[in-house]
Amino acid sequence: MLKTQTKILLMTTLLSMNFAAFGREIALTPFYGYQFGGRASTYNGEVRIKDSENVGFTLEIPYTGTTTMQLLYIYQDTSLQRTDKYTAKTEDLFDLSVQYFHLGGTAEVAKGSTTSFVSGSLGATYFDPDKSGISSETLFSLSFGMGLLKEIHKNIALRIQGRLLIPIQYGGGSLFCGNGGCSIGLSGGTTILQGDVTAGIAVRF
Repeated sequence: MLKTQTKILLMTTLLSMNFAAFGREIALTPFYGYQFGGRASTYNGEVRIKDSENVGFTLEIPYTGTTTMQLLYIYQDTSLQRTDKYTAKTEDLFDLSVQYFHLGGTAEVAKGSTTSFVSGSLGATYFDPDKSGISSETLFSLSFGMGLLKEIHKNIALRIQGRLLIPIQYGGGSLFCGNGGCSIGLSGGTTILQGDVTAGIAVRF
């Protein structure tokens, strides 16, 4: 019984120390922005994801003095459009939601009253069409971005960021062996390139 109480006390003490040391450095940033891009050519014309607003959040945990680990979520409520090759007429095909679930990080470039940073992440993109007979699809994806962080209070800052969002649609691999050993090659590509520009309030706690 004593050993159990000692373990509980030790765990509680360690958790308290961790929160005391790092708690004020964790930053949560809900954001609002505009997401654009996502075109693909077809035989009869072009299909594209309609540009629209997006919402989401980042949760950042310090890693070193100038870098953080980051959890990123983006949600875009939009539609898929088609433009006819011959008439140039554009029509909505069906409603579509696009969600990004990413893990990554940021690195400071220059620090001051306004801090500039770069970011990168990877994870999954979920395309969910609102139309019967068409299934949803999940793709591996990457993101790269840069932004500014302007402190407006001790624990509050304005965060402005732009990102390139890259779902990977197709991939390939190869294995070649010879007298000198074996080599492996991997490749991937996409025709869906999106980007966004967002603004949010970062709250440190």
